[in-house]
Amino acid sequence: MILRFWWRAKEGKGKISWVSREKVCLPNERGEMGFKDLSAFNRALLAKQAWRTVDNQNSLVSKVMKAKYFKKGSFLEASMKPDSSVVWRSILWGKALLMRGLMWNMGNGGNISAGGDKWLPCPSSFRPITSFLEIPLNPPCGCCKEEIESSAHALFWCSGVEEVWDLSEFGALLGEIKGLDCLDILCWISKKVNRKGLARFAMVMWGVWSNRNQLVHNKTGRKPGEIIDWVAGLLEEFQGSRIALACTSPPDIPSSSSGWHPPPLGNLKLNSDAAVPLDVTSLGVGAVIRDAEGQVVVAVLLCLQGCPSVEVCEALALREGLCLAKQHGLSVGWAEVDAANVAAGVNSSKPSKSIAGSVFDDISSPCKDVGVVSCKAISKSGNSLAHNLASLAVSSLGDHLWQGYCHSFLCAGC
Repeated sequence: MILRFWWRAKEGKGKISWVSREKVCLPNERGEMGFKDLSAFNRALLAKQAWRTVDNQNSLVSKVMKAKYFKKGSFLEASMKPDSSVVWRSILWGKALLMRGLMWNMGNGGNISAGGDKWLPCPSSFRPITSFLEIPLNPPCGCCKEEIESSAHALFWCSGVEEVWDLSEFGALLGEIKGLDCLDILCWISKKVNRKGLARFAMVMWGVWSNRNQLVHNKTGRKPGEIIDWVAGLLEEFQGSRIALACTSPPDIPSSSSGWHPPPLGNLKLNSDAAVPLDVTSLGVGAVIRDAEGQVVVAVLLCLQGCPSVEVCEALALREGLCLAKQHGLSVGWAEVDAANVAAGVNSSKPSKSIAGSVFDDISSPCKDVGVVSCKAISKSGNSLAHNLASLAVSSLGDHLWQGYCHSFLCAGC
């Protein structure tokens, strides 16, 4: 109808459609004419009505439709009947469009058909993966081909990198703790060396990892002595650039709103954060509870499997922090996160229909148990310790708990 009106020159004469209907209905933002596709527009409105039937089952319309068309099931399972009215047929037409984008929020999974329903969290197809033809795993170390590959083995205990550490100032220290995992090694070294020594240790770790990637993927790499000289030069260059920047930049004016603020005397505060790596096969969760003097009462880092959205990750981190407080019998008056949507979801009295809605439901109970008054959204600078814990959880691939203290390399700048 639109094209007949648009291209018709005179009444009773033929017309030429210079542009197809699909193209003229594209939006103006894409450089086209922005006409409405009336069929698609009407179907979208009917899909909206179908969603209202699902979302508000206590409405009069929903009750009437259920009594007539789907007495023993749900609207999503309803189908066409021979005596269906025009209204019902139209709503089912809109429902077909709704089903293309409708996904289950997991919750406890009790009402979900794992093989047939779309459910969260999952890949972009939102369909469960039923089988793998091949799993490309290669557990042996890519360099020595002898031991099972792990972060600690790749960075410290592989025969290909032990010579690098022997040439460094840290060889004797590592000889005392052979076989430990990455996090325990970092904790040990942080007690034995000063801040500058810790920076040199981190640079050698990075050099070992970078050289290992070159060997595995490009079959080329540096000799052990060259690695030590290379990372020493990079660290010196980096530190020199920071000194030059400090000399040329005006001094920062401290902001009263930045940084972590302690709770009132006699109270505790919970901070939580989540870190999602690029491969999104796991996520790191960090939570810390501190008192009015800023002392760590208890802190935890966890590595969780899965690939949920950032909002769900932040909500899971808060839930783990609240459960931590409950397990230790602590009364926490305040909770802080650096995600405004999570804070709003926790504080809201209305049920959330977001992807994190089921996690918000789980949070409500421990919030009451530990006495949380409110959840506040803060800047990342005020949540740095929880962020450090979450980031370390991703790299260490392990769970760790501290009571009464937290390592200095985690608390630096917090």
